[in-house]
Amino acid sequence: MNAWLDSLLQADDAPCVLVTVAATRGSTPRETGARMVVWEQVTAGSIGGGNLEFQAIEQARRQLAAGSPTAPALQRIALGPSLGQCCGGVVELLFETLEVGDACFVQLQALCAERRPAVLISILGGRQHNARLLISETGTQGTVRDPALLQLLEDEAHQTLQDRRAPQLLNLEHGHHRPLQVFVHPFYTSDFTVLIFGAGHVGRALVPVLAQLPCDVRWIDSRADAFPGTLPGNVRKVVSATPEACADEAAAGAYYIVMTHDHALDQAICERILRRSDFSYCGLIGSRAKRLKFEKRLRVRGIAPVALQRLVCPIGVPGIPGKRPAEIAVAVAAQLLIEYGRASAQPPGDQRVAAARGE
Repeated sequence: MNAWLDSLLQADDAPCVLVTVAATRGSTPRETGARMVVWEQVTAGSIGGGNLEFQAIEQARRQLAAGSPTAPALQRIALGPSLGQCCGGVVELLFETLEVGDACFVQLQALCAERRPAVLISILGGRQHNARLLISETGTQGTVRDPALLQLLEDEAHQTLQDRRAPQLLNLEHGHHRPLQVFVHPFYTSDFTVLIFGAGHVGRALVPVLAQLPCDVRWIDSRADAFPGTLPGNVRKVVSATPEACADEAAAGAYYIVMTHDHALDQAICERILRRSDFSYCGLIGSRAKRLKFEKRLRVRGIAPVALQRLVCPIGVPGIPGKRPAEIAVAVAAQLLIEYGRASAQPPGDQRVAAARGE
């Protein structure tokens, strides 16, 4: 989910520039808050590709070639006139030269791993022009020494988290000084929780796709040796002798994908999920014949018809007929994004009503 951050902290001591989409207007390749790290030879992350990204990389490398850290800089780019891109919108890019081992990013990675919300604030001007703050419920990390300014930024960060604001470029009034320009980037715990039951071939193909999306993945299997050695930052491995019990532990609104090595276990997991009325999606890998058998068995087990209608089997968006693990993974990820987008478009109250009705 924050691959740029993982790459930043896994790199050696080479200097780098962090490029951030700080503001947008109109049609643009990426949203505010998209980030890319640029080193002399390689990059990590993306701000949308195309000529915009190419030019940003060139500028970042010019900063690196200068040999000394520079103050954060904003560049306003009109995509049509300046770059010949068809989007036609306007972006403001923030370029920040980073010091090796910046404590704010080290702590940010730890907070993201612990699923704790945080706000990263970059100060663009004034006496604090190269300062950075990381503010979370556990405290404040950074170098701002002005108590009044620190209080102002902490208040802004806490209000951002409370209101779940998007990343934004702000001009803050600070005493008798000129307005202080800051970029406020919140990192929230995801409300897009996906539980994958089964670490077989399809699970192994699906997880890398979901690793690039803004979701929190729990990957569940009874076989510890079924998982790969390393996992993406937004994926948690759960080894459980009773995987079906994990279906009861997820928060309301979760998305479930059932694809274990055992049909009886698949059925037990599906039964636990369908007995809940608060899930967003329940997908079962298999054929239409498997679905019919499960419906018959689950009906005998007391699962209501309205709940059985919500069982998605076969899984994946229509029109992708292939059975290779990668093909199934793409189809399932697309279906999850559609379902999540549909739920996100509804007010919270309407989401609960829709779930209860099986809509």
